[in-house]
Amino acid sequence: MSFYDLSKQDRLNVAATIHRDILVELKSNQIKNTIAYFGNDDTYIRRLTYLAIGRIYFANKDLQSKIIKMLSRLLLREDFKIRQTVINAAGEIGKINFKTIRYF
Repeated sequence: MSFYDLSKQDRLNVAATIHRDILVELKSNQIKNTIAYFGNDDTYIRRLTYLAIGRIYFANKDLQSKIIKMLSRLLLREDFKIRQTVINAAGEIGKINFKTIRYF
């Protein structure tokens, strides 16, 4: 079932879950679910992922360097969907803080 096959409330729940999972994993130095979101076959899940990364980046100054390091590592992954999502996440950050993500 794809993202837009879900009800509106279920889509909101999925978005909240993705945001929460990424935030928890960044704080615990784990990225298992985050990698799965970055490489998800559903483009809307990947979109929610890069939007969540941007929001988390600006809301949590203490996690900013972790996010940049994580994006740098994920950019080296073989899966093009993961690399594409990294670039989109960097773009979300770059809208406000381009200097930080320039090398992406």
